[in-house]
Amino acid sequence: MATSYKSIIAAAVSNAMRGIPPNQMSSGNAEFIAQTLFPITAQAVSEMAAADPAKRSLLRKNKTMTLVAGEATLDDDVLTKYFADATLLNTSNLNWHYTYRDYPDFIRRGDKRYGIFTRNEETLMVVDPKANFTQPLTATGSRLLVVPCVVLTPANADDDVDAPDELTSDLIEALTESLRGMMTKSAGMMV
Repeated sequence: MATSYKSIIAAAVSNAMRGIPPNQMSSGNAEFIAQTLFPITAQAVSEMAAADPAKRSLLRKNKTMTLVAGEATLDDDVLTKYFADATLLNTSNLNWHYTYRDYPDFIRRGDKRYGIFTRNEETLMVVDPKANFTQPLTATGSRLLVVPCVVLTPANADDDVDAPDELTSDLIEALTESLRGMMTKSAGMMV
């Protein structure tokens, strides 16, 4: 079930305020603080899920990448720390198979039956099957990259957060704890 960004913020604020005496609550800034904490919390929850092999698949997204000279820029939401878990497909030729190689192994091209791909900072690099590694690279066209991605803040508050229910509940829980810590800390400064 999809959950809107506004609903996640409201749930976290409600949960964080539960049990806090009124004289220790910070002013009506709780929603603003929760919105500020959301990207940091979403990054942390996404990284924890990616670190768990049983949850990593919850973060996988399909990214259509257009290669020019064997390269394409990765989107900002790609969890580069877990890029080795990515898969690459050429949807116009499903007989071509690709395997991930760390950059030093990528440039030392091995078995040419398989295509290879790597990441160099924020750039996807691809060598097609039966091709040699050359500079510049020669692969072109569209590829489908399936890769773990971080949960992002949607453009509008009424939009749904693009995350499965299991991660949404983890996100609300983590945001609640972060918000509770910020609220009690700011309340302590006001006393």
